[in-house]
Amino acid sequence: MKVNQDAHHLSIANLPPLPSTPSPGSHPVRSASQEGVNPNFATCHNPKIAQHRTAPPVQNSSSLEIESNHEKFANSIKKMAQSVKARILHLLTKIKVKTEQVKEKTFSNNDDYLPEELKVISDQKNQLSPGVLLILLKEYAKNNEKQLSDPYVATTLHKLYEHAAQGLMAEKKISFAFEARALASQIKFSDSHALHDFNKFTRSKFRFGQHFDEMDTSVVKGGNLQVWRRNAPSGDPIDVVHFKISRLARKDIQKNIHAIKNNEAAFRAALPPELKDVKFSIREVEHSFSPYDGKPGDTGYTPPGAKALEISFEGVGKVIIGNTKSYGALNNDVRIELSASNKPGEQLNSLHQMVSLLGFGPVASQQRPDDTERMKMAQLFHIYCPSQAIGFETNKAFYEAPVGELRAMIEAKVPAMKEHFKKYLDDQPELMKKVEIYPGKGMWSIDDLSAQMRAAGSYGLMSGVGGTPDQAALTIALMIGSGALSSQDRFEAGLFRKGASSATDLSTGGGDQVFTRNVTNAVSNKKISDFALCGTMQILYDVDVVNRGAYGYRGDRYGVRNPDKLGYYFYKNRDNLVDLSKKTRSFDTDNEIMVKNRIPPEFIRGVVVESKEAKAALLARLRSFNMVRTDSNGQELIMGKPIDDFIHIGNKFDKKMWEKPAVANT
Repeated sequence: MKVNQDAHHLSIANLPPLPSTPSPGSHPVRSASQEGVNPNFATCHNPKIAQHRTAPPVQNSSSLEIESNHEKFANSIKKMAQSVKARILHLLTKIKVKTEQVKEKTFSNNDDYLPEELKVISDQKNQLSPGVLLILLKEYAKNNEKQLSDPYVATTLHKLYEHAAQGLMAEKKISFAFEARALASQIKFSDSHALHDFNKFTRSKFRFGQHFDEMDTSVVKGGNLQVWRRNAPSGDPIDVVHFKISRLARKDIQKNIHAIKNNEAAFRAALPPELKDVKFSIREVEHSFSPYDGKPGDTGYTPPGAKALEISFEGVGKVIIGNTKSYGALNNDVRIELSASNKPGEQLNSLHQMVSLLGFGPVASQQRPDDTERMKMAQLFHIYCPSQAIGFETNKAFYEAPVGELRAMIEAKVPAMKEHFKKYLDDQPELMKKVEIYPGKGMWSIDDLSAQMRAAGSYGLMSGVGGTPDQAALTIALMIGSGALSSQDRFEAGLFRKGASSATDLSTGGGDQVFTRNVTNAVSNKKISDFALCGTMQILYDVDVVNRGAYGYRGDRYGVRNPDKLGYYFYKNRDNLVDLSKKTRSFDTDNEIMVKNRIPPEFIRGVVVESKEAKAALLARLRSFNMVRTDSNGQELIMGKPIDDFIHIGNKFDKKMWEKPAVANT
């Protein structure tokens, strides 16, 4: 990419000349004290502008007045920007030089992929008033069209538009916030974008959808999108995009929707031309899981009392957002329904426009190198110092601060993390790698975490499987075939078979987790029947599965992590998994470790049954599923292990039960 090395060029040279007096009633810039910066560094020292800082905000009551006020404010911002242009450029350049000097001494920010002028704007976004930032972004986009084809530039520009929009919202300049988001919605994606042609991947009938990784991570949890082509209740095909957002982002979205409902005329006025005549509505609906191949009359499953907000752009699509705080696993859940189309790029554009206008940010934009580093730091922080990480993840700096500054900030607040960051990010980066939960859905794995848990006393993980021996055998055969699934993953796939406490788990926030027990030295002498919910058979998982992230408790807390539940205290004050293994006591047979979404089949190490009859029932079921294979020596194997090393008869757990197969199962 060609980079403009001239830090003085910020693309506001073409603004109109400053008239003799500024436009009255405008708020072009906040004071230095309001901005939280040194007064010597404020963006405006013009007394003519300063005298208008305390004027009342513009009130929008009609489309005509909106347009008039919009023009006044925009003109005022332009006049101010022209007046202080030289000072802004001088200060930004001066600040940038100082920032670079500090970076060399203390940390580095991985942002060299950006053109110089956009990097300066991004670095100094918090020092500019939202109005000035919006002007700079508009001019940058206008004068650098070729650069916008770079996905990293597009992602950064979109983030900055949303940053300006949030600042304008805080200043009660709602119509200008809507304008910033409308401009973001006009950013175009190239034909090489992974979601450009939905038809290429929605033809697949993979029940768990197609997964796309490395999308925006400041809003989308894990940077993962899940896409299906399903049938709507009407029977018509629709494309569904599913993802989760951070709890901080969920609060912002609620504010945005509230602002849209209370300023609908301004919102409509800001819509891009192709959406001007589209019918728009917001209503509350039941939060339901749809059948996989829905037919008219199919209702799917609705957790009791679960509600969602449905924002409809008629003929374009719907955005459905969980709206029941008491359902922790659903309140930050987002499902977007798009009319199925054979025209490449159409669904991607519709998805991008709707989420941008609602203030989600660059949901479908490509993750940048510094976003990747941020995710790795977040994973390490959550794994090793989970209780301290809670306070950071509810702070916008966690998502917006340059990665070098974020690392320095975390190390200053939690000195223990300095050692972990050094080990995994500097000295032994090969210990962190991407692994897949589903094909296409990746998470950062810490490869030696399980070894630390074993050293702390962990044998492995187990889950009880209930029902009669025949029923349990069928369930285990299905788990060996597709992995162990969380309640929410099953429901999203149209599999409405409930677990031991599915509705409760959705409420506590653990509904998207697979529940397991940690079998350690301390509890190994207990009878299997002493373990809570031990079931008829017990399926055994390699503790390696926690390397990609998990959390747990010494007692059964239903996987609680919903801030609106009393049990959230346990989540906020939980131990990391290594300490949890050390602290597990002999009577902690109801301990739990939650593994996100799915445990793939390759982590299954065996099954424990209580009798020869139960073993025969399980073996017969596995044979019927063609899961018993014969090697070149004529030995029968299940998941790469001899039958007797895979199916164990006993009433206690033994460490040998979790041994890996001699040859990896293929």
